[in-house]
Amino acid sequence: MYLKRIRLFHSRVNGGVRRSYCTFESTKDDLIDLIYNEDELTWEKKPDALYSGYDLSTVLALIRKEKNQPSRAHRVVPLRLGLEPMNRSQQESSATGLPFTYRVQPYRFQGDSVLSAQVEDILIRRQKNLPQTKQLHYIVKTDTGQHYELAFDQYEADWLLVRTVDDAWIGSN
Repeated sequence: MYLKRIRLFHSRVNGGVRRSYCTFESTKDDLIDLIYNEDELTWEKKPDALYSGYDLSTVLALIRKEKNQPSRAHRVVPLRLGLEPMNRSQQESSATGLPFTYRVQPYRFQGDSVLSAQVEDILIRRQKNLPQTKQLHYIVKTDTGQHYELAFDQYEADWLLVRTVDDAWIGSN
């Protein structure tokens, strides 16, 4: 399901947990409310009558680099949703079950030295727990055949291009 227009964006902290709320209109003219839990890096759909038997399977979102946005919610913009029918086991268990490094993944990036690169494969995933935040590090192979190390900083909700990785380093790990 594709996004047609965003109707509402706002952020709120409830019980120390940062959440971003988004209401958007799909290309089928349906209104869908999403909640992004910034601490757990998970998306959930507010229960509604229209899609009550469906659950979110994936969300493709754009993370904007500009930090001069009206709220934190304006930095993470959903572009496309994957909805799938819920079965009884999914209805009883709302936990994602995915490891933390699988909840956010890079698909395309650009930087000072890279105009635009499509991620073809994620070779290594690891998590670093820092005093103020968690960083998720990925070694990726791009469509140009280059390897890069990318990091997602959870507190800043920002991607960092750490370095270019050579083939010799990948072969040793």
